[in-house]
Amino acid sequence: MTLAVRAALCLICVLAPAIADAQATDPNDDRVTIFAPGDPEMAAATKQALSSLDEFLVLADSPPAGTSRFKLKVKVKDGNITEHFWVVPFRRTEAGFVGILSNQPAEVHNVVLGQNIEFTRDDISDWGYT
Repeated sequence: MTLAVRAALCLICVLAPAIADAQATDPNDDRVTIFAPGDPEMAAATKQALSSLDEFLVLADSPPAGTSRFKLKVKVKDGNITEHFWVVPFRRTEAGFVGILSNQPAEVHNVVLGQNIEFTRDDISDWGYT
């Protein structure tokens, strides 16, 4: 084996785990962000997301090739505290929706990561997919 081939193989072996990790995780994806009640930026973002929710749900029912990880952000209340979580995957039910909580709660204590939760359209604050 030539020196150039050995160097290339060593470089691939060193960089492959870092590249795989970078593709598998996005530090900005699916994180929970705390906003003050009545935050104008959050209100505008929620309004925009809800205005296109019907189109998103149609897309989620028949995902185009190359799309995946359809998710809804849902508010959960625990007394006077409200926290928003990504729910992945989700499905429609007669009463609304059901899905798996995909974030670790920081403020509310009535749900846990991985819990199956039921919610209605009124609980949805955002949506997304990859």
